[in-house]
Amino acid sequence: AYIYNGFAGLGVSTADIRAGETLDLLDTLYAMLLPSACEASNIIADYIGDGQISRFVDMMNAKAKQLGAVNTHFTNAHGLYDADQVTTAKDMYLITKHALTLPLFEEISTTVTYSMKATNKHAEPRYITHTNHMLSAYLGGSMYYKKMRGIKTGSLPEVGKNLVSLATDNGYTYLLVTLGAPTQDSNG
Repeated sequence: AYIYNGFAGLGVSTADIRAGETLDLLDTLYAMLLPSACEASNIIADYIGDGQISRFVDMMNAKAKQLGAVNTHFTNAHGLYDADQVTTAKDMYLITKHALTLPLFEEISTTVTYSMKATNKHAEPRYITHTNHMLSAYLGGSMYYKKMRGIKTGSLPEVGKNLVSLATDNGYTYLLVTLGAPTQDSNG
């Protein structure tokens, strides 16, 4: 149950993964990357950290340093605000560039909608959707951008809107990191 500690009353992003639910790692990865499910991030961190999320966070920090992301410090696996959790656009680029070399990362992070299998807590499959609405004409409307392929959004009142974008055009692939964009323009 410690997977869910600290989320109560925050309105965090979730994939409705319930305590005691049994699901496979692939579905959990999709839940983490598409709707930014905080509980999925903690479940994966707990699993890889051998029962300790803090061990996984230490692994994240060590990997960031190994990749040259020397201005990054993680304090949690889910990305919610913590004054001691910091990064830069360059560091996020380095981390994402590495992630794109890993099996399944690009496939998962560029999927618009995914069906999670039925589980012991959900009798029917459930659909989750990517938070980057620029990937879908249906979801994004006028924000849809045909060349956009992924990767991750993040929005917190304390730090603004963040977007790691992957786009392709004329045989070129572009990776753009935008951090700290305002949540409202001058007109509100």
